[in-house]
Order: sequence, then C-alpha cells, then structure tokens
Amino acid sequence: LWRIVAKFGCPEQFAQLVRQLHDGMMAHVTDNGEKSDQFPVTNDVKQGCVLAPTLFSLMFSAM
Repeated sequence: LWRIVAKFGCPEQFAQLVRQLHDGMMAHVTDNGEKSDQFPVTNDVKQGCVLAPTLFSLMFSAM
C-alpha cells in the first residue's frame, strides 16, 4: 500500500502520516465472551478510518 501511495505521487509527509496511523495496530478476537491474546494487524486499515475509501481507490487503480 505504501509503495502505491508513493507511486501515485502523494507527498512523502502524507504517506508517513497515514502509515503512522496504521503501524503498530493490535487486535484480538472475542469468542463466547473470551478474548484471545493480542496479535499484530499487518494487512488492513483501521475499521472506520475515513481514509479507507481513498486508500482502497488507490489500490484498485494500481491493479
């Protein structure tokens, strides 16, 4: 994703800002009220992120 953002000419500061928002994300799964251990999220954007549609469009355009 970050290479594609750069490929489309987005300013480096913008790319770094968006990357910082998504780096280090952790998640867990809840099943029958029991939470799993946390694990890193390495291949997605934050749920509800207002930038998600724009980032999706960039990815789709690169295909």
